[in-house]
Amino acid sequence: MFEILTKNIYQLLFSVSLALALSWGWLQRDEYWLSAEQGLGYYLGIIGVSLMALLLLYPLRKKARWMRGVFPIKYWFKAHMLFGILGPTLILFHCNFGLGSMNSNVALFSMLLVAFSGLIGRYIYRHTHNGLYGKKLNYDQLQAQHAQFKQQLSSNAMIDDALLQHLQKIEDLVADKNSSLIHSWRSVFRVNVLSHRLLSELRRLNGASVQTAGGQQFFYTEMTEHFEQELKTLRSMIGLSLYNRLFSIWHIVHLPFFFMMIITATVHIVVVHMY
Repeated sequence: MFEILTKNIYQLLFSVSLALALSWGWLQRDEYWLSAEQGLGYYLGIIGVSLMALLLLYPLRKKARWMRGVFPIKYWFKAHMLFGILGPTLILFHCNFGLGSMNSNVALFSMLLVAFSGLIGRYIYRHTHNGLYGKKLNYDQLQAQHAQFKQQLSSNAMIDDALLQHLQKIEDLVADKNSSLIHSWRSVFRVNVLSHRLLSELRRLNGASVQTAGGQQFFYTEMTEHFEQELKTLRSMIGLSLYNRLFSIWHIVHLPFFFMMIITATVHIVVVHMY
């Protein structure tokens, strides 16, 4: 728990620092502190392009046999994420948050397109893994967790039938194997809405149980925690197939963007140094 909290604090500090740096750079763009042609601004561009090129190391580490023994894959992924943020940031400072010649503008917008695509990929990735750096979610394991919870519910006579019926609606949506991408997206949305309603009802019952005698309050508090875990499992189950498909589509789109960025950046560097 402490490790997770520390990691979240580091991520928050990094995000805030990055946002402040970008905000300062944008506000100071008319002061021309940096020049793309010389000095610090020039070297920021070189470092930024180098970091973007180093993004290739992560897929190379995954595919190349001779690299599979070089550090655990999670460290390569972390470096990939870090370079994908720092690279565009340095290049924005390199160009002083402004536009230039045609070839530099094409290279800049190609890089921003790759960065934006990377943020989308990061969002999708989180829904197919246990967090950003966790293991890939396994549908069979999630289904086993769900079956165990259902078995516990079936042996508990205190569970309200209305709650079970509400839960059954969510289970029916999860079990629906319609292959349509739009249908899957709609089902994910409906499961989230129904989960929210079910948890709201449980919390209402928990609040009402305070006025009653006996162990009802403890029962509903414990049940609410169990239902939260169960609903999280069901949301992961229905989201997993959708986000796996989206991740496959994202890969097809992201790769051409990346190579377009490499080509346009190379052309920009050659043109700048030739003329």
